[in-house]
Amino acid sequence: MLIKDRILKLGLISLLLLAIAGCSTDSDPLAKDDGSPTFRAHASSLPLLTSSENNLWIMLGKDMHLKHYADRADVQEQIQWYMSHTDYLERTANRAAPYAYYILQQIKKRNMPAEIALLPIIESAYNPFAHSGAGAAGLWQIMPSTAIGFSLRENWWYDGRRDFYAATPAALDYLEYLSTLFHGDWLLAIAAYNSGEGTVNAAIHYNHKHDQPTDFWNLKLPEQTRQYVPSLLALAIIMADPEEYPVNWPPTKVEPTVAAVQIDGQIDLAKAAQMASISVEEIYYLNPGYTRLATDPTGDHMLIIPADKVKNFNQNLANLPKSERVSWDAYQVKLYDTLEKIAKKFRTTPKVIQQVNNLPSKTLQPGSTLLLPKSQITQSNDVVNTATKYAMANRSVAPPEPETYTVKAHDTLKSIARQFKVDIRNLLFWNQLKAKDKLTPGISIIIQPHTKPVHQTVTATSSKKQVAPADELTPSLLVRDRPTETVSNGELLRVKIYEVQPGDTVIRIAHKFGVNAKALKAYNDLNTNLLHVGQILKIPSQ
Repeated sequence: MLIKDRILKLGLISLLLLAIAGCSTDSDPLAKDDGSPTFRAHASSLPLLTSSENNLWIMLGKDMHLKHYADRADVQEQIQWYMSHTDYLERTANRAAPYAYYILQQIKKRNMPAEIALLPIIESAYNPFAHSGAGAAGLWQIMPSTAIGFSLRENWWYDGRRDFYAATPAALDYLEYLSTLFHGDWLLAIAAYNSGEGTVNAAIHYNHKHDQPTDFWNLKLPEQTRQYVPSLLALAIIMADPEEYPVNWPPTKVEPTVAAVQIDGQIDLAKAAQMASISVEEIYYLNPGYTRLATDPTGDHMLIIPADKVKNFNQNLANLPKSERVSWDAYQVKLYDTLEKIAKKFRTTPKVIQQVNNLPSKTLQPGSTLLLPKSQITQSNDVVNTATKYAMANRSVAPPEPETYTVKAHDTLKSIARQFKVDIRNLLFWNQLKAKDKLTPGISIIIQPHTKPVHQTVTATSSKKQVAPADELTPSLLVRDRPTETVSNGELLRVKIYEVQPGDTVIRIAHKFGVNAKALKAYNDLNTNLLHVGQILKIPSQ
């Protein structure tokens, strides 16, 4: 019976995906057809966004369709949080400017609720370089397994999950599939986008079995999902009523500000930036899918550039010999290769190779790929500086390191808050503590920089039921990864062993490994959120 159920489910998914795929178009919705062969034709089926408003965010606020449940306490909590952090919304809207018009076009084309355009605010704060501890990436925080299912390419040169132009249709395909799966209930579809269709289905089946309502508000779902949906509804309420909830939405034109350019071959991104008369940082920000210093040699060689730079770029590209388009060679490391041998072969230096490829040591892994500057620019400082900037841009930007304070005898939460001039409620929130918790001398307390708002990630749980601004990511943690195995309900599970580091909290460790914080506590028989440096935790498989 289980096999039959799986076959039926796989068949349903396949039919849904085929139906969804049939709705897509091969035309390029970003391109402006100016007669140039480097542009794809403008999709005639794609609606142009028109409005009497000259600000895209104000226009979006007038186009909401879902029921927002403004009378619910959990939605009101989220509204209050956002309205006390309007600077976060303003920063996120500024960051979204190059992508928002295209995303809204895609949503309009499919007749999906306009509220879907707000999901990247919650998922990534519209940061295309955002990467979660569980492995999700890009504006839509797509997991590797989901990317495969929706044909997003990923290789050494390119990650389609970070390419907003490719990832947006994939994310919307997935959301359409979930909407169909849950019979048009968008709240359930959005909940499943966060926690998985299996989690939501299991909650529905449980309630159905016990004669309980099966709408979102009555399901027993993970805490982060119970925050996720109200957070989206809160954003929609705020955007739909600017008089009641004033936010300084940045001026964003209701027109395409970027264009998709098709190039007949690989090109160096720094060279492309030079030809478009924009900075290297801007070319990377518009094309975050490219993970190296050049476009994918096996791909379709498409670049996103500012619309007002297209003509100049096109002229410069026509005058550039193909032999000068790429300043880099890709080299696959062989057995017995060393940096010195490779440097000598390619007329460069070991230091340059290390810097360009961001290598932590001189040890090379056979089969790995190195990016090597061509000999004519080997000693160019500009090349190395460009590579270093790109390596940094390729990572999610972390906030200033939080301070870690070691609790002393006679310390209290109130005295620590007063010492660091922070609100005691923030102190409790940062460390996932309760006001009644007693502090033990020797434990570590996290103190976030006072300029940063209180935040957490969407995968974390919180006693305050607030969903994170994802534009301020936690610093990386030290891991001692020693896989072991244990038996649970007759199944062999892979388990990691983690040693608690200074500044660690249950919620931070849970986020890093993509597990539920409550599950992590239960798995380790913890009855408190307080951890000690050196404490050993078992991390269950996801």
